[in-house]
Amino acid sequence: MIAYNFNEQGFFISKKEAKKDPLESVKESKDIFLLPKNSTFKKPLAEKEGFNVIYESNTWIYEEIPKPPKPKEPTLIELKEVKINEITQQKNKELYSLIDFKGTKFINSQVSSANMVGEFIEAQEDSLINWMDYKGVLIVLTKTELSALMGLIRNQRRQAYFKEAELIKKVSISST
Repeated sequence: MIAYNFNEQGFFISKKEAKKDPLESVKESKDIFLLPKNSTFKKPLAEKEGFNVIYESNTWIYEEIPKPPKPKEPTLIELKEVKINEITQQKNKELYSLIDFKGTKFINSQVSSANMVGEFIEAQEDSLINWMDYKGVLIVLTKTELSALMGLIRNQRRQAYFKEAELIKKVSISST
């Protein structure tokens, strides 16, 4: 005889051969089988798409599987926050992008800008300044060239911040 097992919530789990109760079988003069906890001898219903098979009130029933709730539409504030984060990420990319100066690419970063200012202050008007491009190749610049490179970096950084502020303002006042 087959015993059909279910969990505490009544969900069908498995089936297995029930063991014969030797004492009761002799006493009753017929086969009596032991029924494990959370089991029944009643065969469960066939599986049905979209439903769980549950044992409830001494019978198997179909219980519809709840549909997952539709994701809620983001609010305007949430959409604006996402867009502002995208704008800030784009600004950060621009802040740390490479700058092309006289056919050589240089790293645009706050650290390199601060180092350039230090070199510029220490340099004499006619001295040559050793600087590295983004690949680490040594480049020799005059103080005037270093000043021009610093101006390019400053201008690119300023433009990135202005662009970010302008776009954030547009997003903030937007009603859609």
